[in-house]
Amino acid sequence: MENKKKRTKKDYSLLPLTRLEQLDDILHTDWRLIVRLSLLNLLFSLPLIGILVSELTFIMSLTEYTLTKVFPIVLYMGLASLLGFGLRGVGKFATASILKQRAFNEGFIFLPKFFKFIKSDFIKGFLTYFMFGISYLVLTVGGVFFLYANIPDYLKGLGIGVCSFYFLLRYVATSYAEHLNSAYVLKLFALNKNAYSFTFLSFLTSILYFVISFALIIALPLISIWLVIALVIIYGLFFDGFLSLIGCLFSLSKFDKFINQDNYPEYVKKGLRIIDKEESSNVEINTEENL
Repeated sequence: MENKKKRTKKDYSLLPLTRLEQLDDILHTDWRLIVRLSLLNLLFSLPLIGILVSELTFIMSLTEYTLTKVFPIVLYMGLASLLGFGLRGVGKFATASILKQRAFNEGFIFLPKFFKFIKSDFIKGFLTYFMFGISYLVLTVGGVFFLYANIPDYLKGLGIGVCSFYFLLRYVATSYAEHLNSAYVLKLFALNKNAYSFTFLSFLTSILYFVISFALIIALPLISIWLVIALVIIYGLFFDGFLSLIGCLFSLSKFDKFINQDNYPEYVKKGLRIIDKEESSNVEINTEENL
């Protein structure tokens, strides 16, 4: 069995061929970057975590669950969480820009570059995630209202479904927005408009991404509080950065297909190994010989 050569970021001939291979490459050679980004995002998320934990604590302390008692807690804590979401967005936008540079195989010094991106994208990151926070407010406040309201069950299901669908769209669009911002110079309105366009262009994939990245967080508290604690630890140490990496590489592949091949050809497959025709034929010959 042949020994495989170890990839190095400086050896262009051993760069990955696809974004999927690049995901594996980064996880093996640059996993510390993912950990550092996760920890920094955890730092920017602490106010939001504090608000959400307080909300959960207040609700669990209730002796009875009625609309008049649960609704004010969800409403006021949801309003307070908007600032927390905005602050988290500042870190997430900087993270997306760092990951784009890594995907493009561009060198950088981590902390100075991270804080440079925070300074340059503070407003767009804060406002984009502030709008995402509004979708969370709609989900929680609307969900509680329809759940406890004295209305027919089909209206309850319809109301909760509409609130959930809006949250899903905003969640995926927010992820696209942070990666669009890392790749192109766009104003806030254009950034979010294009983010929604990509959400609908890849609608089924958007749903899958939502289920993997967020629905799990919602489902675990229904199973065990210890699973929640374990998830918070894993998410804070690694999973947050890992999801951002997946979002980055997936978004870049979509940008190549729908934007770059016509408008920015120099960005197409940037950071990946480009096989020329001669090398491609050699690969085919070798493959046939191995068969």
